[in-house]
Amino acid sequence: MSKHKQIVIYSSHGFLKELIKQSHKDSDIIQYDSFILPKIESQTLVIIDNVEVSESNLNFLYSLCSIIIITNSNNHSNIRHVKKPIIYSDFIALIDASNTKLANLSKNIWINFSTKTLVKIAQNNIYSFRLTSKELDLILYIMSENKSSKKKEDILQNVFGYGDQISTYTLETHISRLRKKLEPELSIVNLNNTYSVC
Repeated sequence: MSKHKQIVIYSSHGFLKELIKQSHKDSDIIQYDSFILPKIESQTLVIIDNVEVSESNLNFLYSLCSIIIITNSNNHSNIRHVKKPIIYSDFIALIDASNTKLANLSKNIWINFSTKTLVKIAQNNIYSFRLTSKELDLILYIMSENKSSKKKEDILQNVFGYGDQISTYTLETHISRLRKKLEPELSIVNLNNTYSVC
């Protein structure tokens, strides 16, 4: 699995660093009690927990690397905010999905191809979902080519390998499962047996 080369944590709590070390042993993990502008390397992730950072410094960091802010309140800015309490497995999935080499489906949804995991932030909470190989193929196929609409027959042939003569509800079943994982951020729409993501 591809990991961040460097994880910079701004927190007065040492346990956060220890938790992240468990799953990211090969990463260079640095922790500060107060804000100090770090040396940004490629694949740097910044995690901010209860440390004051000015808006200009946040914007600067955001332009260079991935940022996760752990907070006690709701915040809807363009930086990923995670509301406490945090579920460890979902938090680690978000860290992995924050890697710049992974696919962003939208502002708050990422796919980690190596683990076939979809990670999303909804209402400042983290959710991670395992995708089957077909679910992964399906969402990538529907979203390919500028998210243009895809006919049901084309999806059945290109994703599932079914010919024109087969009558099946396989596609509808997979779409239903994907909707539960994507909504409300993204929705898969069916209009006259043509599917698109919006």
